[in-house]
Amino acid sequence: MAYSTSNPPMLVSQTPAGTYRVFSYLSTNAVGATDATGFFTDGYARGMRIGDRVNVQVGTSTAVTDAADMYVSAASSTGVTITGAST
Repeated sequence: MAYSTSNPPMLVSQTPAGTYRVFSYLSTNAVGATDATGFFTDGYARGMRIGDRVNVQVGTSTAVTDAADMYVSAASSTGVTITGAST
């Protein structure tokens, strides 16, 4: 499934200086689909920057079926790419 700007990632917290942010994204897109290059087409305009955390949840407002902690690995005005946590 493709990303829809009508269901954007939401900012849930940030450091006082705004240099580190945490976003949450809930959709029916599979976790694996969200790591496509430039998936969040308006992510940069929404404040997503390299290193920000994105909590990806798959499901609906009443039932989450999968989840992953992801991080912004690339961010530009043409889109934001997220990847899984490194170990």
